[in-house]
Amino acid sequence: MPEYDANSFDPPAPVAYATLRHPATGASLSDVPMLTDQPFGIMGRNILNAVVLLLDGPHGMWEEQKP
Repeated sequence: MPEYDANSFDPPAPVAYATLRHPATGASLSDVPMLTDQPFGIMGRNILNAVVLLLDGPHGMWEEQKP
């Protein structure tokens, strides 16, 4: 069961905390809240425009693609 955040969302919303890593520099940012929709995560366009990901929904897997 995901954790619900009642401080940032009204009504409270389910969130997961992710670590983001820059593919070129390796710099990372931890504990980034990500809204979840049932068991699936939602990433904003600002993240998706900066990262190349392979999303494999049927297998429940994702993989960062190197340029």
